[in-house]
Amino acid sequence: MLSQTVFAPNIIHHSETYLVECEYGTDAETESDDDQSSDDEYNFDELELIKMLKSKEVNVDLSHYKELHPSMTFKDLNEARKIVNLYSLANSKPIVVEKSDRTRLRYKCMIGCPFVLLISQDGKGPGFKVETLKINHNCEDAFKNPRACTNTLAQYFKSKLQNNPQYKLKDMRKDLKDQFNLNASTSKLKRGKRMALQKLQGSFLDDFNRIEAYANELRLSNPGSDIVINLSKDALEQVKNVLPLSHHRYCVRHIEANWMKRFRSGEMNKLLWWAGWSTYEEDFKDQLSAVGALSKSAAKDLLKYPPQTWCRAYLDTICKNQMVDNNFIESFNFWILEARGKPILKMLEDIRIKIMNRLREKEEDASKWTTDYSPKCMKLFTAYMRIAQLCSVDFNGDLGYEVSEGEDRHTVNLVEKECTCRSWQLTGIPCPHAIKAMLYQKIEPKNEINWWYSKEAYLMTYREKLMHVRGEQFWNVLPEHAMVPPDLVKTFVEGEQGATLKRKRGRTEEESEEESEEEVEEPHGEDYDVNSSAPRPTQDEEYHFMSSLQYEPFGPTREPESDSDIRPQVIYENSTKLKMRMNQQRATGNRVISFRGDHAGISEPTNLPYSPTNLT
Repeated sequence: MLSQTVFAPNIIHHSETYLVECEYGTDAETESDDDQSSDDEYNFDELELIKMLKSKEVNVDLSHYKELHPSMTFKDLNEARKIVNLYSLANSKPIVVEKSDRTRLRYKCMIGCPFVLLISQDGKGPGFKVETLKINHNCEDAFKNPRACTNTLAQYFKSKLQNNPQYKLKDMRKDLKDQFNLNASTSKLKRGKRMALQKLQGSFLDDFNRIEAYANELRLSNPGSDIVINLSKDALEQVKNVLPLSHHRYCVRHIEANWMKRFRSGEMNKLLWWAGWSTYEEDFKDQLSAVGALSKSAAKDLLKYPPQTWCRAYLDTICKNQMVDNNFIESFNFWILEARGKPILKMLEDIRIKIMNRLREKEEDASKWTTDYSPKCMKLFTAYMRIAQLCSVDFNGDLGYEVSEGEDRHTVNLVEKECTCRSWQLTGIPCPHAIKAMLYQKIEPKNEINWWYSKEAYLMTYREKLMHVRGEQFWNVLPEHAMVPPDLVKTFVEGEQGATLKRKRGRTEEESEEESEEEVEEPHGEDYDVNSSAPRPTQDEEYHFMSSLQYEPFGPTREPESDSDIRPQVIYENSTKLKMRMNQQRATGNRVISFRGDHAGISEPTNLPYSPTNLT
């Protein structure tokens, strides 16, 4: 301290001044080198290392567990064991326990390696600390590591299983081999995976208590959004009450997967799709008769699926969509396949981000269109233009145009924008017959394409964006938001286990263990329609059928796909049905096509050449 004389006024009378001796301190005292304080006392690299080690984040390469430090402390011995085990795994060193009791842990490496680690109770307070550490190793990496126990493997794979619950045992073994040159047994990995999934179940359940807080955050960040939370065990049954008057359609791909189990033929497959693509009843009857010519039982079995749910000839024309397969939902489910296995909030966030990015990408794509309508629309329109050149037209001078294509003669009304082939009504794109009539009247057919296919409509669709959502630390989670999640349902069908065991014959024991471990976690893979009245194939028949797919092609140009739940469509309309129409002979129009239906274009099948015994 320093001493100095300063002036101090008399604050009572303000008339006298006094000299007072006082002491004061300085910010930096330089007189004594012994009391000097400098930043050299702090090793910032060391502090940063300790901070990183205490973060305990288990990443892919365990980078936070690559090193140990003498200053490390632990709340208990379990935490110490965890860190040492992960250190051993990260460095592929065969560390073993030499001494273990309630107050200390002593580790050493293989014979000849100088590594020593002693962890004991901290005498100055609670917890444990590193007493002795000789960090150097002169040993080789361990192919088998005693510290890679079930708990350690569960900790390592926890985040991976959380992001992908379908993570397979063979992939787990491969990742350990590639990352740490470690060989782990299948049984140990199986136990570790089961343990990790059990621990994750708690986070799965806890997410349901935060759903309402997440919904509130969505409402704040995206004003005007409708967010309804309905936790129900009968949600699928309640969906029918949302739009009771809507027209339901079946997916021809699902019909194909079930129907073709009994009637496996490339020609059958083609006729099935041609029947689904028929836009008027006469064409559907032709395709059904062609199926019956090959197999009457196949035609009757096909009609167990009501044609008004999967054939264009009987679909409504309100929705400008002629799709007969469920590609939209199937593609969406595949698109979110990875997210579907995650906890519900992480799943919703992954889907939200994917949709947010997709809206932007689709808007960018649409802005680059060189035409006024979508490329797929123009591709179909161009095909119709080519077919129209092969048609002939007769005009009655009023509103009726009779357009012949092949043996069929259709009636076109340009004012009502209707054709008896129903393709124009179904898609909103002028059919070949309407195009022929327009060309006759010197009307530009492209101008009659529905506005919904226009570039303007697409840009309006993707104009509204999803806004960003704040992280969980900003959510307002209240006790009244807690909810009980629905029960987990195992989709394990009776008789499946026997069929699965039969399909395992001829496989190695390791492959069988891997598949059996996945059976409980994955949904039923068979594509048999449980609602069908047709007799279900026996277990032996299912096994022989699935085995035959490995050697016999399924339909034209179809590759074996024994692992696919729903085999992909390989019959394409533009390369089969439309191509045949482009190569047809001169139009005669011997058969008049007529349509009788309601205002929505819906009709019921009548006078079909075959009828089913029971409907699905």
